[in-house]
Amino acid sequence: MKKYFLLLSFFTALIGKAQNYTLFTSNVPSQNAIELKWYGKKMKLDNAYDLYRKETGGSWQKINSTSMKRANALSKSDMKTKPTEKNTEALYMYSLVMNDTSKSSGKKSLNYFTLISLAINNNELAAVLGIYFQDKNLLAGKIYEYRLVTSGSSADNFLASASIAANSYSQPDAPSGLAREAKEKEVLLKWKYSDKSIGYNIYRYSSSAKADTVLQLLMNDDEIALANSDKFFFNDDDKNLKQGITYKYKVASTDAFGHESKLSNEVTAQLIDLTPPNAVQSLKAEMNADKTVSVKWKPSVSADCSGYNVYRSLKKEDSFQKLNSATLSKTDSLFTDKNVTESTEYFYYVDAIDKSNNVQKSLTVSVVITDLTPPAMPTGLKAVGDTGKIYLSWNANTEKDLMGYYVFRALKSDEGNFNLLMSKPVTENKFMDTLQKQAGNFFVYKICAVDKSWNRSETTPLLFAKQIDLIAPTAPEIRDIATEGNGIKITIGKSPSADIRELEIQRKLTLDTLPEALKKINTNAVAGNAGSYIDERVEKGKAYTYQLIAIDSSGNRSVPSVSRIVSNDLKAGAGYAPAELRVVYDEKTKTANVGWKETATGAVEGYKVYRKTNNGSFVPVSALAKGSSLADTSVEAGNSYSYSYKILAILPTGESKFSTEVKIEIK
Repeated sequence: MKKYFLLLSFFTALIGKAQNYTLFTSNVPSQNAIELKWYGKKMKLDNAYDLYRKETGGSWQKINSTSMKRANALSKSDMKTKPTEKNTEALYMYSLVMNDTSKSSGKKSLNYFTLISLAINNNELAAVLGIYFQDKNLLAGKIYEYRLVTSGSSADNFLASASIAANSYSQPDAPSGLAREAKEKEVLLKWKYSDKSIGYNIYRYSSSAKADTVLQLLMNDDEIALANSDKFFFNDDDKNLKQGITYKYKVASTDAFGHESKLSNEVTAQLIDLTPPNAVQSLKAEMNADKTVSVKWKPSVSADCSGYNVYRSLKKEDSFQKLNSATLSKTDSLFTDKNVTESTEYFYYVDAIDKSNNVQKSLTVSVVITDLTPPAMPTGLKAVGDTGKIYLSWNANTEKDLMGYYVFRALKSDEGNFNLLMSKPVTENKFMDTLQKQAGNFFVYKICAVDKSWNRSETTPLLFAKQIDLIAPTAPEIRDIATEGNGIKITIGKSPSADIRELEIQRKLTLDTLPEALKKINTNAVAGNAGSYIDERVEKGKAYTYQLIAIDSSGNRSVPSVSRIVSNDLKAGAGYAPAELRVVYDEKTKTANVGWKETATGAVEGYKVYRKTNNGSFVPVSALAKGSSLADTSVEAGNSYSYSYKILAILPTGESKFSTEVKIEIK
């Protein structure tokens, strides 16, 4: 059975963005009862619930005698007896998860939510999980309103509500518009989607009237979008599907209680053979003494190969024409081309065809009916530079058998450095060379003419060309910013751009929100590789925002760096860096417990904890941490993992310096 349990996507669609819980109701088939089931974004392992009910105009009455919560798990000794009834099977499945002592509490909660997703089609399991109730004290035809509350709460403080009339259960209509499209290894299905359905059961039949496979689908956002666009949104890609078998499909929708609708119309499908036969091997073309061409090959080894077609062209890549009027036998290995002309190159390939008309093309081979006279060397080669491009042009050759031109490029004028820029000659007397936009060096070009016999002319004299540089560099980051003496020191990182002529330092008062408030403050040029800059024209007690702009040798200006804020009242600096950092690994809980001595708590908003794994880079491992400790549960044991930690304090005016680094080994 194939299941699509996409929990996060499913619960988001099921519950909606505006609320945390949804209460589902349904009449019970063949009973005068109403069943209720609920789901919530914030459901936890130990949640407990009560249900309230009232008739129209009546008052709220609690209908459950005891709080509804997850059942006590069976003991390991009780689980030695194999369950025989649905409710005991559900309790057994639940107990397997809850008794798994090898799982952490977080993984146990995740497994609990997996059980909740299974409870969509299993009311017995939903009852074990404490999210299902049957109300049997009802009057037929009455409309009842229900409210779900946290256990012990009043009906006024409800999590979700729903209303329903106590009527006989009526099976929903079948999904309509079931259609299919067969592929080579899968069958695509679509039908008219209804947002009243929680999911679908897809029944597949092969050799009997009884379905041999039931596929279950909980639709995610992507599948819903495809369905609403009348596109195929479900694919049966079971690896056991076989060609030559006719498969039948029917679809039924399901609600939150696993109740099925009526079955849809039936569609049939057969997988299509789209696999071509093996190509012929060892293809070659030879000119014979009588000026004909023999095309030879080794036959295809595929059992379903039915024959061959031979193609010829005057071009290597296109314009091929079939030469044989009738398909050649699958045992043939020779074809003679009698219609050839001197001073011409011919290209051949052979198609192998199978019984389903799938085609496999061979490699292309060529033969030259001798022509050794090259065309004249092109003249008038010139170049025009642009951003990321160099346009080449030259005078056109006049030879009747001209095929085109080859263009070569190099970084140096040495013959060994030139590279051919195309696989086949260009037919026009112009060419656009696309380059990396940041490349500022000169490029060397030369061209030659090529005729239809692949004879090349001499190459032209070398031409040197350079593109226009309009690519802005990348600004370096502000690594650190802190007060120093009577000024503010900005520590500057290294930009990934190699071409930086100078840096522009921009500053504004942090309270000034106008974009134009950022002004250049350096009167002298700051070198592109400068490691720091000290701003001495600041006032005590004021907060400043800084950013950097890089300028390259062509005058291109970068996008500003990420801005940094600092206050010139000594509130952001080394004195606020956390101290006494320590890390202890708890093998039982698989947790690295990080602790430190807090700095001045009145000035610090929190702390950022950074971690490096083995020889990697430091990355944040949490949101803003409060207090003086953090439990890092994402570490992994085994294979001698090495973790290094460091932290910094977050102040209203900026960041402190990093603490000392602490390293631990986990084996």
